Amino acid sequence: MSPLFNFITTLFSLLTLIADIGILLLVVWLGIWYVGWRMRAQSHGVGTAANARAAEPFRPLVSWVGANAVGLGLIVSTLAVLGSLFFSNVVGFVPCELCWWQRIFIYPQVIIFFMALMYERRGKPLGPVFSISGVLSVATFLISAFQYYGATFNAGALAACNITGVSCAKTYFVDFGYVTIPIMSLTTAALLLAIVMARRFK
Repeated sequence: MSPLFNFITTLFSLLTLIADIGILLLVVWLGIWYVGWRMRAQSHGVGTAANARAAEPFRPLVSWVGANAVGLGLIVSTLAVLGSLFFSNVVGFVPCELCWWQRIFIYPQVIIFFMALMYERRGKPLGPVFSISGVLSVATFLISAFQYYGATFNAGALAACNITGVSCAKTYFVDFGYVTIPIMSLTTAALLLAIVMARRFK
């Protein structure tokens, strides 16, 4: 492969790795915090939602992400679209059927967040932007998780997809021992869901 392919692939794989580590640490930290908060609430009789919010270790981060959710959603979805177009239109990786479904759920989010950004700058209500993004991201997450499972552990699960054209089990590259195109898609969906949740709880 060309140096450009190696550079772009490594860059996107590195961004995916960093995002996955961040998501994992966030989940673990929130889990530890929640268990600790529940134990303190039971021992001190303090369990109100207000006290929980005040004690959240990620409150500043959640507030910042929530306040900038539209811009962050636009950045994440745009990077995902550019990455997928690079792999298919520049490198020549032919998307399989499941890849197309993931694109169907990710691509519109660029337009959705861009329009939301225009509305936000004009002080207009955003409407169901984050609800729509959440639904689309959940669909992307489930499809990409299924594809990764099939391609990595059970190719037979993707047999029906393989009949229609390009094999959904085909793995074009693996970086850092696990990063593939479905993992990049799954990470994108997870980030968008995190942004939606941050907006909800900012």
